[in-house]
Amino acid sequence: MPWYNDLKYQEKIISAKTRKRRNSMLTDTFLRNVKPADRPKKYGDSGGLFIYVSVTGSRLWRMAYRFDGKSKLLSFGEYPTVSLKEARERRDEAKKLLARDIDPGQHKKELRAARIAEEANNFKAIALEWYETQTTQNTPAHRRRLIYNFKKYIFPALGKKPISTIEAQDLLALVLRPLISSIFKRPRAYRYMSTETV
Repeated sequence: MPWYNDLKYQEKIISAKTRKRRNSMLTDTFLRNVKPADRPKKYGDSGGLFIYVSVTGSRLWRMAYRFDGKSKLLSFGEYPTVSLKEARERRDEAKKLLARDIDPGQHKKELRAARIAEEANNFKAIALEWYETQTTQNTPAHRRRLIYNFKKYIFPALGKKPISTIEAQDLLALVLRPLISSIFKRPRAYRYMSTETV
């Protein structure tokens, strides 16, 4: 019997291959200790995920995949910020999108565009646009007072909220808060005096 048909020899080769494949997955220890070389290097994990080590030493997570017959690349961030576990989770999410026939790169761009559009429609952006366009006929002192009140009272509470999510109780709480605090800040004698005169 030839040596390549020997069952024990075949088992030995297969176990060596699986051991090599198992050991080829990245570990946190390896990622912490990887040094930059004189040219960029890639170290693969599994499922298309790899870490790209640049000449400067930055370690960037990337995933290679194919969509509609084209090779594409998806980035997940830098290594210490995005851990190995997070990178693998993001790879799995991208694989799920690919299974539903959705391009993960395009999906990421659409999410980013939606987030930018939502930030552009927040209360602060719209209020500042209103301030610039609708208060030009007001006196400079009035405009200063308006922007001061916006910055001091309204923007901290509602500035980052999307305009479509602001409800009446948000505005009511904003209006009532200064009134209530001003009542309790008055000296006691003044409060009694103001109630007796009325």
